[in-house]
Amino acid sequence: INPQGNPAFDRSGNLYIPQGFNRVFRVRPDGVLEPFAGNGSFSHSGNVGDGGLASEAALGSRGVAVDADGTVYLTDYCRIRRVDAHTGIITTIAGDGTPGFSGDGAPALEAHLNGPTHITGDGQGTIFFIDFDGVSGTARIRKITPDGLISTVAGTGPPGFSGDGGPATQAQFNLIFADKGSLTRDPQGNLYILDEGNGRVRKIDGTTRIITTFFGPLNSPPAGLTGVAADAKGNIYVWAGAPAWLIFAISPNGQVLAKYGNGKAGFSEDGTPVTDAYLTNWLGGLTIDPSGNIVYVDVDLSRVRRLNLTSGKLETLAGMGPRIIGENGPAVATGLAA
Repeated sequence: INPQGNPAFDRSGNLYIPQGFNRVFRVRPDGVLEPFAGNGSFSHSGNVGDGGLASEAALGSRGVAVDADGTVYLTDYCRIRRVDAHTGIITTIAGDGTPGFSGDGAPALEAHLNGPTHITGDGQGTIFFIDFDGVSGTARIRKITPDGLISTVAGTGPPGFSGDGGPATQAQFNLIFADKGSLTRDPQGNLYILDEGNGRVRKIDGTTRIITTFFGPLNSPPAGLTGVAADAKGNIYVWAGAPAWLIFAISPNGQVLAKYGNGKAGFSEDGTPVTDAYLTNWLGGLTIDPSGNIVYVDVDLSRVRRLNLTSGKLETLAGMGPRIIGENGPAVATGLAA
């Protein structure tokens, strides 16, 4: 597999994994991997497969969110897509296919979106996503409500650092490029964004919409903040790459509860204690499974892995990199990566 971006679980324990940006795979609770959305193509045109099966649609997704009823939301090029939990039919719920920024306060289907990347939701039909312009570096967090209206909840657009202590809509953050940053929502309704360019996690209060720095800055210049997730208790989990190479568990009041990993980049076999393991060189996203374990995308090794906090061991959920398939065997039975 070639996992990219933030994965997500539904309440039944199915894991949804963005795959190379053009597909989304699903790992069932019995460990079986199956296609879910995307046919491997990427379309800028209006013919993206709306009204058909999600597995046959053109798609370019970096993020997944799932409602309580199993409805799946996907980011796409200039669009947000929805997959019906019962029929598997995909539709567009935001974006008219034209890149840009417009539409706040109006129907989301009429809005211009730049490049939706990471996405989260409240489980009841309201979703939040990062809208990033890769040319100018502008970034905002936008919201779509169940009645189909779109608005901005954070960011003025231009990259920078400002706004702590004030309304999130007047703040600046800096994601550097589309694969950076991450977004999550805790059970209390607070939003957390990885402000990768400023080396910190920012918190947007769910009631007041005031933005503050929740965690960091870690180092200067900052590097490697590529995953954030919340558990059912409101604890926040953050991946910090160089020079930390750790996953931090942080309480709702900002105290570091635990650190996972050995503080170095690299690869460890399954069964390694989570405090001793080399986690990854490049983490693509984080989520928390229904049992409270940490699941992350290892982009370099093409695996999705789990820190099983019950057993205390590192596990692989999907993927087999860096193994070679067919070495010293028949050429037609060999797996190649070009």
